[in-house]
Amino acid sequence: MKDLMKKIQAQAFDSQPCYLVALIESEGSTPRTSGAYMLVGEKGLLYGTIGGGGMEYAAQQLAQQRL
Repeated sequence: MKDLMKKIQAQAFDSQPCYLVALIESEGSTPRTSGAYMLVGEKGLLYGTIGGGGMEYAAQQLAQQRL
């Protein structure tokens, strides 16, 4: 969590927008559980993972579109 906060702080100091994506619920067999985070900037993934695969890709694309 400390590294994540450092990344967010660096983005803020550089005036670079980003989204913090959090996995709040999962069902069945998943690579990551609730509480997983990833930080997405305008050019893509900056830090972390919420489990990879289609769900992570879709979340990353949505975050980039909104930025």
